[in-house]
Amino acid sequence: MKAKAGEIVTAVKQKGKAALNKVADFLGVKKKLENIRQNVQESIADVDKSIGKIDALGTGMREARQKIANTIRAFADKPEKEYGEKKFSKTELIKKPFQAKRKLMSGILNCADATIEKT
Repeated sequence: MKAKAGEIVTAVKQKGKAALNKVADFLGVKKKLENIRQNVQESIADVDKSIGKIDALGTGMREARQKIANTIRAFADKPEKEYGEKKFSKTELIKKPFQAKRKLMSGILNCADATIEKT
């Protein structure tokens, strides 16, 4: 009796999985998840591009500021000064929301990938 009950449960599970697969195919769940994954990947690429632009802007602004300062120093007959990297950059503050968005999108991408694997 115990063995027969086990066989029945196993059969029901297999039929249930087959039925769920048919429903998922009918509704196009996998295709929709793949579209979501593609959109998330495009969003991540856009965020990375924006972060790159912010870094380039910060570098350009820093170099321009140093060039202006050294030009003024040369005009005042003072030697040029070597400027090192700043410990704190304002561009880092500007990048924080983009980095948070990228982290969120990466989590969504991982979930979408895992869900696609399971379907």
